[in-house]
Amino acid sequence: MKNIAVILSIPILFIACENKVIPNNMQLQNEEKTFLSKYNKSTWTNGFETYTFDTNYSQNVDVVLPICDTCFLPTLECHMCGYTWMRDEIGKFSFGKNYQNDFFYEEDETQFYEDSTNSIYSRYIRGGFSETYESGPVLWVPHNEDSLIVEKVKLKNQSFLEDFHQKKREENEKIDEYIDENY
Repeated sequence: MKNIAVILSIPILFIACENKVIPNNMQLQNEEKTFLSKYNKSTWTNGFETYTFDTNYSQNVDVVLPICDTCFLPTLECHMCGYTWMRDEIGKFSFGKNYQNDFFYEEDETQFYEDSTNSIYSRYIRGGFSETYESGPVLWVPHNEDSLIVEKVKLKNQSFLEDFHQKKREENEKIDEYIDENY
């Protein structure tokens, strides 16, 4: 009799704990989606720019990362050549370009990522002629968000974006000086 009671109590215990131990299918599917799949066709703003995420973006780049272990990225052992790339992962989407001009190598990257509260941020990264520099974390909100919230986001992001663009202007001035002095 005790064995029957134990056998019958196991399914009841399993059912009672099911929601705590095993996440529901919707949660699992949402957590397993890549960034672009999760936010496909949604439009976001940082107060200065607007961006629509689209899974078709991969058709506009040369390399979709990660590629196979034995594959090679395009070479930059030439002048005036480069490639664009993208990477779509769970919780993160990034894209950029790597380019070899007549004078130096350069690269630009934009990373979008979500934090633990599902807020979306981006980071702009540039390297090449000078040392690599990047923006701070730039917050994005849905483009149809209340205008007061968009204005707050714009004010929060302004210093990060201004600092990044100032570094870019300084780099361009150094490049101009270098070319004027050496060519």
